[in-house]
Amino acid sequence: MSLTLNVSSAKLAPKSAAIGIGVLIGRSGPELPAGAPSASVLAARGFEAKPGQVSVVSGRSGSTVYLGLGRAVDLTLDTFRSAAALLVRSG
Repeated sequence: MSLTLNVSSAKLAPKSAAIGIGVLIGRSGPELPAGAPSASVLAARGFEAKPGQVSVVSGRSGSTVYLGLGRAVDLTLDTFRSAAALLVRSG
């Protein structure tokens, strides 16, 4: 199996942009990137990073959509396809 990932960057995202962040389940819960709301904030919303879970956090520069991916050992291409579809529907 081959996977190609193209990444691009911009200095600023458009104000209406929704940015998706995939979140894995680690040993002590969701593994969130630096600058993300604390795991307890997302947990209060019921977000545990399980596949198919979504938590949208709105801010001044648009929305950030946290997408549950599950455990790293269980990731498949379908996991990413499903997360991308959820991002499109959530944004």
